Amino acid sequence: MAPSRLAELLSVREGHFRFESGHHGRLWLDLDRLFLRPAAVRPLSAALAGRLARHGITAVCGPLTGGAFVAQHLAEALDLRFFAAQRHQHHDRVTYRLPACVHAELTGQRIAVVDDVLNAGSAVAKTTRELRHRGGEVVAAAGLLALGDAARRTAEDLAVPLEVVETWPHELWSAEQCPLCARGEALTDPQ
Repeated sequence: MAPSRLAELLSVREGHFRFESGHHGRLWLDLDRLFLRPAAVRPLSAALAGRLARHGITAVCGPLTGGAFVAQHLAEALDLRFFAAQRHQHHDRVTYRLPACVHAELTGQRIAVVDDVLNAGSAVAKTTRELRHRGGEVVAAAGLLALGDAARRTAEDLAVPLEVVETWPHELWSAEQCPLCARGEALTDPQ
């Protein structure tokens, strides 16, 4: 992996990890470090804001937590509305929901769904479904970083363009097709 601005801000570990989407992969990013110094992220957010501006967006929405932080930077830079989708977990099922107090504000909005890092893109997909269910028009998906090409496929499934600042190579497998599981490698605890 080539040195990059994002690589300087993240803690990157290798192992055998299970992600929120249920997929497995070798790369884990400790994303909490990304926002220790918000000013360090602003140039990356500004680059992403420039890419998103061409889609005629009127609002940005990010899944809490990291995506919402980036979305708020973008909303500020572009002087747009900002929404945050709250993460809810029930057993192994994760959903993202918008607070009831903003549902009426979504109608007529052209929204970009933004995450900090897109791996499988499951948080973006679930946030997009929630926004569409509540009357928002999602016109783009975006992130500071895309790992591999799964996020691109997710954006295609959602029928929206994908905008990212950086893309790093990364393989992602279903649990059933994971070569690390097939070799008997134990899952690595991300903590």
